[in-house]
Formats: sequence, C-alpha cells, structure tokens
Amino acid sequence: MASPSQYILGHTGPPPSIVQQPPHQIGPHAHQFGRVYNTVPTPILRCLHCGVTMNSPLQPPSMSQQNLDLTDDRQWNERDFRCLSVCKYNKNTRPFISDYGPMVKIIAGKDDATKQFIVHTGLVSWASSYFKAAFQKDRFKEGAEGVVRLEEDKPYVVERFIEWLYNGRVMWYNTSNPANMKKLVSSLIIYELYTFADCRGIRTLKNDIIDALTDSIARTWTSIPPDAIEHIYENVPRSNPMARLMVTYQIQCTKTIKPPMIDEDYIFEQYPPEFLLDYILALESRKSSVKAKRVGWCMMDRCAFHDHPEEEKKSEMAPQPQASGRST
Repeated sequence: MASPSQYILGHTGPPPSIVQQPPHQIGPHAHQFGRVYNTVPTPILRCLHCGVTMNSPLQPPSMSQQNLDLTDDRQWNERDFRCLSVCKYNKNTRPFISDYGPMVKIIAGKDDATKQFIVHTGLVSWASSYFKAAFQKDRFKEGAEGVVRLEEDKPYVVERFIEWLYNGRVMWYNTSNPANMKKLVSSLIIYELYTFADCRGIRTLKNDIIDALTDSIARTWTSIPPDAIEHIYENVPRSNPMARLMVTYQIQCTKTIKPPMIDEDYIFEQYPPEFLLDYILALESRKSSVKAKRVGWCMMDRCAFHDHPEEEKKSEMAPQPQASGRST
C-alpha cells in the first residue's frame, strides 16, 4: 500500500487512513481532512471542503495555517463549502406527530388574490409565537373559529413558510445546481420570507434563512442585490440580525463581488441611506483591513446573526457547577 506522502491533490484513491480522519474543531467550525496536496517530507493535508491545512492527520490546524491563496475566485468555482459554523443553540424541538393536534386554516392575501392553507395547530404553534397566540380558543376569535387571515402577506411567501414548516427546507431549489444556489441569494423571495418570519415570531425559520444565505454566498460568491437590502431595511430595524449580516457582507465581499455596473455613484444610489450609514460606521469601526475575504466569510460565526431567546444565552453564560469532594 502506498504511503500517504505519495498521494497528491486530485488522486482518486487516497488511503482510508487519511480519508477517515475525524473532523477537527476550531471554535464552532468542524473540518474534515482527507486530501494530500503537498508531498514534502511530512504530508500536508487540506480540508476536503475549504483551504484550511494541517501538517499531519493527528495535528489540528491553527488559524494561521489557512491557504489564503484560495481567495482567488477562479479556484473556488466548483468548491462545495461544508466548514461553516454550526449553531451552538440548535436543538430539535419539533413536536412529535402525536402532538400536531387538529387542523386549522390560514388564508393569505386579500380580495381575489387569496390562497388557503390547512396546517396542524400544534406544529404551527410550535414554530410561531404569533400563531400560538392566535389559535388559543379562549382568547381570540381566530382560535375559536380555527381560521387566521393574513391579508397583508403574499400567498407565495406563506406557501414557502408552510413548506419549511413540514419539511424543514429553506432551499426549495435543487441545490446540486450552482445556478439554483445563486438564485437563492439573488431572488427577493428569501428576504420576503425572512421579514414574514420576523413579523410572525418564527425564530427557527429566521435562523435557517441566515444559514442558507451564508452557505449559498460561500458556495457561489453571489452578491446580495440592492432591492433585497432595500426590502430588509424597509421592514426590520437596523439592529436586526439580517440587516447586520448585509452590512457584514458588504464589508467582507464587496471588493470581490462586483455588481454589473461601472458607475459607483449609480451603484450607491440603489442602496437605502440607512444601509449606507451603517456600512460607513462599520468601516470606521473596523480595526484592520479584511483579508482572505472568501475564507473569512466561511469562517465567521453565523450564530452572531441568529435570533435566540435570552434564556438560551443566559444558560450558556451561567457558571457550571464544580465537582466537590476531598482528594485523598
């Protein structure tokens, strides 16, 4: 059997001793190492999905060991990113099927442009604080009738919410196609779905959308369109996690993601003034220039842009009990 140092990048059959190395953890980031790309005396391994490297299968990498050359877009076109952070508060709290409860009705839209959806009370109440309150029989008419009307919400947005509610997917496109991944970032509907979730108290959906967007941007290096930024700033506070993510995106990515326009004045005219102000303030508060833009985007902690209940954050900060007892 060939030694690990004989395998190079692109070899179709690396030895199992390399491929099956367990993920190494750097903060919230897990990397799967399994491919040799340098054959000098000690084999250098690279994460199968990003540019982080380590000197041997048994030695976790340091942050300084990133291959920063991989920020060149030409080298990233076909790369699949799996090293994005995992939410430390993420828990499967979905109710059991036996707790779904009776069926209720949601009517979205108004006048002739309406659509009706039939959902389980227990499931929709688990997802949304708004629907949980609305379907309480002893408090509101909607609860007694089992019908909630959403006249201000677009039916196609509510339909995406129902689809996520039952199958847990935000990316309704076939994500094996890079063009569909780009569509998720560039289409307005994902941002409309976010503002719907923000208005109706659907925390888990908001966090799933943040994860889907950051993942899609990392994989395709596609820009967030100005009309999406405008929609967010018109519908949520400037302190909202999505608004902050858009400012972070602009700082982290704008040097390498260029809109298909030349006139910079025209470009900035497309953005809301509040967004430009937040962008300028963020630039001024930045201590150093952004390096390794695409690697940096993949390595950021996405949890910083999630919406978590305060009790989860407090439990994370609470001191853990110390084991008592005397040593003998």
